Amino acid sequence: MPQTNCKAQAETLRESTASRVAALIEDGVERTRKQIADVILRSSKTVQTALNELSREGSMQMIHVCRRDGNTFVYVNGPGKNVATKTWRDPARAARRARSRNVSEAAGAWWKAADPVLTESMRRMVSMGRAA
Repeated sequence: MPQTNCKAQAETLRESTASRVAALIEDGVERTRKQIADVILRSSKTVQTALNELSREGSMQMIHVCRRDGNTFVYVNGPGKNVATKTWRDPARAARRARSRNVSEAAGAWWKAADPVLTESMRRMVSMGRAA
């Protein structure tokens, strides 16, 4: 029974945080997550959860990400299209990774073959004290 009470308290906290964020951002001033957290006296993680909920695109969207300031999202009041974020599935990024892999594989062709005496002496130093 106590866990149900904890879940209810967490849900109430999330709702009150979301409502406090929505009320704060109604003035139309652009704010970052940290600025919002400082004003409503909540942790940055709690505020981020509320911001994700409020900025989810759809009929219930109340705020949106208007731009990025470095790695920080800037939120503003009203529904709208959130600024696109690059993901690991970004086609341009995937193409760059494929090109770099091809270059690194081709780069091995110009390396000289390892000296067998040096290789054997390194192996013996590493395995010293172990049965060969």
